[in-house]
Amino acid sequence: MSISDGDHHRAGEHALVDLIEPERFSPEALQGVYQLNRALIELLVASANRPVSEAQPHIVVHLGPALLALGSAARERLACCPTALVDFGFRNVEFWRQIESGQPPSSTQWSLQGCFPRLQAIELAQTALTLAWTWSQSSREAATLIFGLAPECATTLVKVGIQAIPHIAETYAHCGRPRWETDIGFWRELIRIAQAADSPMQPRLPPIGVYALQRQFADLLFPGLTCNS
Repeated sequence: MSISDGDHHRAGEHALVDLIEPERFSPEALQGVYQLNRALIELLVASANRPVSEAQPHIVVHLGPALLALGSAARERLACCPTALVDFGFRNVEFWRQIESGQPPSSTQWSLQGCFPRLQAIELAQTALTLAWTWSQSSREAATLIFGLAPECATTLVKVGIQAIPHIAETYAHCGRPRWETDIGFWRELIRIAQAADSPMQPRLPPIGVYALQRQFADLLFPGLTCNS
């Protein structure tokens, strides 16, 4: 009996949804991800605070006023998203093959403009890589949902080992970037939800988490159809 493409997608979606278990996505389990997200948000806001004459990341150029309008409560809601808001080429299979082989960076990676001052970029990259490595060791499926890790990228990250992470973070610090950085509309909505979410109830997954996970599912189930991540 054949299964239609729609059935395949629905089956895949159900399989992914089944992974959202309290022990994997509880606030306690996600503390490291929340801290990573907080660090990113602070860097974005700090960049938005710099004079307009200074170079700013693409995302800050477009979202500067919205970032500056984020109050402390809204920042915390944004940080407590169950998906990492930092990317490190986690879906770029060729990039991770290059890292594994020890080849020098390609011209594209080498010329990529960094988003943040170098020391902060190295720290952000090292934190993101360490968390992704740790989650990949304990649950490859959960790591896929949280970090958007392509299976081959996750395999390579685990293979190179945690001892290589400081070197990778320093060499490729400029590759630590906001997730979905070119999808300004998505980030605008993410910020809007963070500012509007004033419910006194604390659901297992806040609305901002549901919105981010929906995007994550779309990226995983329909690669190439969503905007550049």
